[in-house]
Amino acid sequence: MFKIASSKVGPGLMAATLALMSCQDKTASVSQSLFLQAIQLQTDYQDYVRLIPSPDQAQVIYYVPTNGGVLMENGKPRLSVRQSGNALRVAGAFKTGGYDKVLNSLRNELRAQGFILAPAPIKKANADYLLAATRLPSGRFDVRCAESGAIRSCQIWDEQAERPGLGTTDIRRFQATFPTAATVADRMFFNFEVDAEPYHDLVQDFLNTGLEWDSFFIGKVDWLLNIQKPSEQLRLTIAWDRLAASARQVIRACQGSCSAQELRDWFQNHLDQPDSVVQIGEGRTQDIDFIFDHEVRPRLFVELIERGGSQNENTRYFTLRLQADIENLGVQDLAWDVPRQDAGPGSQESLYRIECVNGAVDQPLTLASASSFCPL
Repeated sequence: MFKIASSKVGPGLMAATLALMSCQDKTASVSQSLFLQAIQLQTDYQDYVRLIPSPDQAQVIYYVPTNGGVLMENGKPRLSVRQSGNALRVAGAFKTGGYDKVLNSLRNELRAQGFILAPAPIKKANADYLLAATRLPSGRFDVRCAESGAIRSCQIWDEQAERPGLGTTDIRRFQATFPTAATVADRMFFNFEVDAEPYHDLVQDFLNTGLEWDSFFIGKVDWLLNIQKPSEQLRLTIAWDRLAASARQVIRACQGSCSAQELRDWFQNHLDQPDSVVQIGEGRTQDIDFIFDHEVRPRLFVELIERGGSQNENTRYFTLRLQADIENLGVQDLAWDVPRQDAGPGSQESLYRIECVNGAVDQPLTLASASSFCPL
């Protein structure tokens, strides 16, 4: 692979470079990395957006937000903490996008080299969350599930208070309120509501200090991109009630938290056995992992993240979630479009945090502008 020394590269030469890399290297992620290195951008964008070269338009570079925060309305955070009887309710909205200075700088740099910056087109966006938990010496998380009869819910153990903490049913699945006609990963928001009573003192500490809420939960958006060449279609028949019962069994076998690979193997076992829980119709069986990770798993399980740590692709763990209506779905015939693996990434993930917010329970909340760690 040759190198390009100059940071001022014309679009014709860069298009040829991308084409050559595509021919010489069939691994899309490596080709994209080399392509972006060749451009040699000066803007510090990595903490704000992920850049993805278009696989079929040589002059277009797409971006996807990598993180975000609480939606602001008239200078105030759209976030509330209310006491309702014995329940502490945290409700609000996260926003995507909003890095105008970074995007403008990137857009100007790329335009000077003959490129166009555009938000990545998407097929859909799934809003979800990560729950903070304590990792055990075994590598699993300290999650304890009901053992009387069938497991219906699990709770993260609060080691400091030595009592059950947040239950996996206490956070309602985020309801994405993306614009109806939204087709790109930009300028969107989604609502959430949390029953935070087990963490009353922790939440008040967040509001006193303005620190980030990562030791509680983090919002997440899974963007299913629409930048690939025509995709394959995979058809599955799923008996959701029986799959939900099996999900409770696998979480019990994993002692409360299963790794991403353990769950993939569990799902594959249903395909390998003639038990009619999951049956594959049309499509390539090698696409099963993509469909499971992005469409099936989010309905059954919730992801955990280490307190004070960061998400690690190689050690991702999940516990039981089960949407309330999942067992009432019965048998469904479903079809999904699966991106070609040689045409760039099929998905990207963005994380959304609450931070830099001051106030008190049942009081209006404000931005913690006086805090040195809040870049306001």
